Amino acid sequence: MTEENFEETQTEETTSEETSTEAEQTETLLPGQEEGESLEEFATRISTEKADLEEKNKQLFARAKKVPKKVESSNSNLTREEAILYAKGYTDEEIAKANKIAKVDEVSVLVAIEDDIVKNMIQTRLAKERSDKASLGASGGSGVKTTKNVGEMTTEEHAKLFHETMSKV
Repeated sequence: MTEENFEETQTEETTSEETSTEAEQTETLLPGQEEGESLEEFATRISTEKADLEEKNKQLFARAKKVPKKVESSNSNLTREEAILYAKGYTDEEIAKANKIAKVDEVSVLVAIEDDIVKNMIQTRLAKERSDKASLGASGGSGVKTTKNVGEMTTEEHAKLFHETMSKV
């Protein structure tokens, strides 16, 4: 048994020596350093990579400066006068037209909204809104129902209307 203990002890010592040697090698390697690469080679490689990255960075900044910047939309630059017009219920198209007229005539947007062209746009929009409201059907609880013209009805629809009308009499 003494020989076995002696062999086990030697095996453990050999293993611990290998482990300590590996630990020493691991401690000397820097992050990113490859095995077998000396510190001088590693430093040279890192400085070369750094120079390459700095050059690419300069090129990217140069390209970025050449790209035209986006023009902000007109809604983000809302003026006080435009805000007043939106609050009064004017549409985007009407305000845009008033802005164009204001620039040409060199007047305020609030004055340009009174121009005949813009007033015509507003009247057209209001007339369309009124006609859309007038063509809407009545609510279900009102008792008033919109019907088709009798000439446009099918035979079944005409018979149904006739029976509904006669049941009320």
